[in-house]
Amino acid sequence: MTFENIEITAHDLRNDIFQDVLITAIDDIMTLGDLEELTYELMWYDSIETVEVVRSCRVHAINEDIQHDATGFVYEAGN
Repeated sequence: MTFENIEITAHDLRNDIFQDVLITAIDDIMTLGDLEELTYELMWYDSIETVEVVRSCRVHAINEDIQHDATGFVYEAGN
């Protein structure tokens, strides 16, 4: 999927560690969900495989695509 000219909104999902109104990669997905361009599901992880302390949300699903094991979604920007 490719989207252009989308104004990304800060959702302050992790304002416990980031300052308010800071745009992070997950805000891209959440904004596209707000605009009903896609659906997504977030999951909270205390740990992921050998990384003992994560304590963060990850994108678990986008539309019908669901992460498997430790895999996830990659966001790219630029050429």
